[in-house]
Amino acid sequence: MDAIEARGSKSEVYLWSDDNLSTDLLLRKDSRTLLERIQSYGRGYGKACCVKGFDAESFAFNTSAEGSGFEEQLLILRGYSEMGLDLHIYVTLTAPPRAGDREAMTRFIERLLNIRDDLPGRAVPLLVSEFATMTARVNPIRADALEHQWRLLDMWRESLHALGLADCG
Repeated sequence: MDAIEARGSKSEVYLWSDDNLSTDLLLRKDSRTLLERIQSYGRGYGKACCVKGFDAESFAFNTSAEGSGFEEQLLILRGYSEMGLDLHIYVTLTAPPRAGDREAMTRFIERLLNIRDDLPGRAVPLLVSEFATMTARVNPIRADALEHQWRLLDMWRESLHALGLADCG
């Protein structure tokens, strides 16, 4: 930020950082100086945030971490929204098929709406593809999840339409 401003390029450069939503460090009181610096930069800064899954179960599947991490991601995202940051998200829609996937997807989009009313329109479902370094880890359950992401993408789109939102994907 300092270098961009020193060059007089702030109005010409959009600065963004990727955030995997795994820590609330930026939202802590001891990070107030950094937070104020980011906020002072204004509309020329934003965050691209990775939401891993669409509920606790899909989060646990995607990360091999406790499902409670899903809620933590949304709390961090809400904190960033309350800071007034320009937010964009990409969402991992890989999970084994479940009977309640459609309802879970709708609830997820409703949760995004509750954080910020334009957040679903700033979300991009992330395509997860098999690649060389992960091939050895793709067991039948993971292969099924990779295939199921296409059905989950359809559910994402259908949920957007059912909620009266334009399909941005």
